[in-house]
Parts: sequence; structure tokens; C-alpha cells
Amino acid sequence: MTCAKYPIGALRHSVAIQAKTRTADGQGGFTTSWADVFGAATRAMITAAPGSEKWGFMRSVPGNTYKMVTRYFAGASAAQRVICGGKEYAVLGVVDPDGAGAWLDWRLSDSVAS
Repeated sequence: MTCAKYPIGALRHSVAIQAKTRTADGQGGFTTSWADVFGAATRAMITAAPGSEKWGFMRSVPGNTYKMVTRYFAGASAAQRVICGGKEYAVLGVVDPDGAGAWLDWRLSDSVAS
């Protein structure tokens, strides 16, 4: 049995999608931390994507990229990060591939989200 584009068991990874939040520190300033996005998908399908390299610290640094598919939710953006299995992934981009508001395709990197 399938639900739209993906089989029922395809979303087998448990994920947390987080965004930066500012919290008052009680002394007139703010601290920045990560918090789970309310209403965000919690189940995903994650697969490896072709590797990449980037320039860092005056040398080429290899990186791993991944494709993640989740159910659609409003507010998904590249300013967020994904936590899966205790590992942090930076979001490189997120799109609604067919504009139907059913699924989101995410491009992730295993480099630390800033």
C-alpha cells in the first residue's frame, strides 16, 4: 500500500527539525539556542546523496550530503537544522518538489549548522 508518492514504511527515520530562537537572559541581553519547530515533520526518509567538497581553512574539505523527504509543513527553511539519531545536519536547501503541498525534499550536510 502506498500513500501518494512514497510507501508507508519509507519514512522510517525519527527526526527533529529545529530553528534558532532568541531567549532573554534576564540582564537585558539575549542568548541564541536551537528549539524544535512546532508542527514540523517528525518522520523522514534519509538517503545518501553524491559527496561534495568545499573550501575551508585554506584547503579542500570533503563533505557528505544527504537527501531527506518529509511530509509538507509550512515554515520549512534552510535556516533550520535536522537532528537524527543524535547527529546534527545542516540544511542546505528545502523545496516543495511539485508545489502540491504534500512532500518536502531537503538537502542536508553533515557539517555543523551555524
